[in-house]
Amino acid sequence: MKKEHVKLAVVLPVGPDNEGADTIDGIFLYATPDVRIFAIDDSKKSTTRRFLETVDERIIVLQPAAQGIRGGLWTSLANAYAHIFERYAFDTLLRIDTDALVIGFNPEEDALRYFREHPKTGMLGSYRLDCNGDQRDFGVVSARLRTEYGIRGLRNMRRRRVLRDWMKRASRFNYERGEHILGAAVFMSAACIEAMYEGSYLQTGVFKESLISEDHLFSLITVACGYELSDFATGDLPMGLRLRGLPDSPENLIRRRKKIVHSVKYWQDMNQDDIRQYFAKLRDHDRKSAGKDKGSGRP
Repeated sequence: MKKEHVKLAVVLPVGPDNEGADTIDGIFLYATPDVRIFAIDDSKKSTTRRFLETVDERIIVLQPAAQGIRGGLWTSLANAYAHIFERYAFDTLLRIDTDALVIGFNPEEDALRYFREHPKTGMLGSYRLDCNGDQRDFGVVSARLRTEYGIRGLRNMRRRRVLRDWMKRASRFNYERGEHILGAAVFMSAACIEAMYEGSYLQTGVFKESLISEDHLFSLITVACGYELSDFATGDLPMGLRLRGLPDSPENLIRRRKKIVHSVKYWQDMNQDDIRQYFAKLRDHDRKSAGKDKGSGRP
């Protein structure tokens, strides 16, 4: 089967609390027109399904492969990555949450440039330091991994065996137990996704009940496939991410030229509605300006 070429493949898990409208709008405004959004609809809402199926023909709705936000989400994402790889020749893949937003033009170009200049990099995002230069802690993740590949992991022998095999493979490439890139928004290289698929990493359902989060598992298998995790958040790099709440004020994130931000749930005395309205107004401004000159949408 001949694969359809697309420059940017976006994977967007959609839950019951947010249909993803703001995130989708930001992707279609700021990213390349040559994009497909693969929405994993776990909302269980007919209104969300109808929105995703009708808002734009470039959205493909996928069924979740499992339930839950940890191992269940890993299983759904792995299934989506395999589905995309089998059908599309894509240049890069962006996995993004519905409480993350694209707020600047062409972040995929920045990612593609980085992948060309660093071909051994497989995943880009918030890594050892966050966008403010603060150290990220891998200790909790390390302990969770140890629980499932150690003695207590004997309760699920098959999962334990797979995880120990992945850990062994990753250790050959100097994997530090627990190291990971924050899953809120990450770019993946096409070569890395191919290696995951060809190595049968995406074809296992043994993590459906796992307490290990999907970003921890994807970071692990990126290294196991011989690829590197790399920073895409510090300094003037495009991502402004934090696990809970925005890492800086909306104004400062714009000033710092961040192009993808997370999480819009709060910033100091701003709530989610305030933050979403701020960025919606920015999109309105940039949409009007982009009609004249896409590259000069900001004052």
